[in-house]
Amino acid sequence: MIPAAAASPRPLWRRLLTAPAFWAVLSAAAALPWVLHERGMDLPPVIFSLLAGWLAGIGFVNWTFRTASPRLGVVLHAVVALACAALMITMVQAGTPGLRLLPDGLRAPAIMVQFALIPATGWMLLGLLGRITTLARRPAKNPRTAPEWDQDKTGSTVEFRAVRMPVVALVWWGMALFVLVSTGLAILLVTDSLPTWVSTSPMVFLALGALIALPPFLIFRGVCAARTIPVSARFTRGALRIRWAENDMTLPLNRISRLVWCPTGESARLEVSAPGIHLSLLVSVARPARGRLAQLPPLQRRTEAALAEAGLPRVIAPKSRAKKRPTQAFERVFEEVEVESTRE
Repeated sequence: MIPAAAASPRPLWRRLLTAPAFWAVLSAAAALPWVLHERGMDLPPVIFSLLAGWLAGIGFVNWTFRTASPRLGVVLHAVVALACAALMITMVQAGTPGLRLLPDGLRAPAIMVQFALIPATGWMLLGLLGRITTLARRPAKNPRTAPEWDQDKTGSTVEFRAVRMPVVALVWWGMALFVLVSTGLAILLVTDSLPTWVSTSPMVFLALGALIALPPFLIFRGVCAARTIPVSARFTRGALRIRWAENDMTLPLNRISRLVWCPTGESARLEVSAPGIHLSLLVSVARPARGRLAQLPPLQRRTEAALAEAGLPRVIAPKSRAKKRPTQAFERVFEEVEVESTRE
């Protein structure tokens, strides 16, 4: 067998001709004569500066894709792109007064750098967006799945993780977060602490609101992760058995007054009410087990039939949207009907 010949390296001149950084340097050098003679606002130097910035952005993005560690390439790409964006915004905000603060010999190069930063930053941000989009579209190697029912001859069991918390607490937390973000933005607007380009740009303004909301949101998620407990729910023909943490509770179905089973969504939960008992296990905010989603499987038909037989028919709320809010609620209504019939 004849061994394959190693590919010979390309000549230096050919590598230079195909390198965007080389052409970026040539474009910047072509603009220098006008810049040094204080004619940097003429059309040729402006075109050369824009071309140099665009080529420099292409070269940098290509270089981040060739780094030994892909993670390092992403980090360098993000850091440099954000730094260039911040520098460009700062120079644009400074304007002519900012240029007057520089020495005479640096004003023209500063204008050249400002022109070059616009296409360079735009290309780097587009490349970063492309990385994020590619990562989002890439299928996961081990996709997470929802918990499933484990069936046997006497019933069905599902194991999941949840936080013992009523839905009202989740609603109050959302309202508190909204008030916090609104107050923070109102203070910044009233005190004129925001630059003009922030207050006049809706997208930047929304991004600022998200930045204010991020710390309390992360704190809330951390508290929920610390309070996450393993839960086991088992439905048999005549009872519901729930185990959570070190607790074990068995409720006959004919004793339950209300049962809420929400498989998905921001309020995914198991909620049980009985005389003297109210248990709310919120699944959506809990830290799920490895390889699992923060969801519940839909109730089985035989379970719904057992609930209806025990006097807990499914309640359909008016104007409900089953696809967006797949909440399954079961309430005891037979006793109320009997009371109304006796009054008549």
